[in-house]
Amino acid sequence: MEDLIYSQQLAKTGWVKGVGAATRSKPRHNLTGDPYFTAGLRAVLVFDRRPYSFEEIQSLDWEESAVSTRLKRLETDRQADFDEQ
Repeated sequence: MEDLIYSQQLAKTGWVKGVGAATRSKPRHNLTGDPYFTAGLRAVLVFDRRPYSFEEIQSLDWEESAVSTRLKRLETDRQADFDEQ
């Protein structure tokens, strides 16, 4: 997700319910039998052709996840962009 944010093409992000949670103590298994655990949510990403700064990315507010609440709390660098100097 970080690389997509830095691409500056990400306009909106959100989460939707997926397969349901699977814990470390009770993981699910993929087709090859490998265990995995998940919060059960799927990321939804909306891209645009114009560049978006981190602060301009909008939240779709469908479902909340630990990741989305951490992103809201992040402090961003408030320095001016190169073209604003």
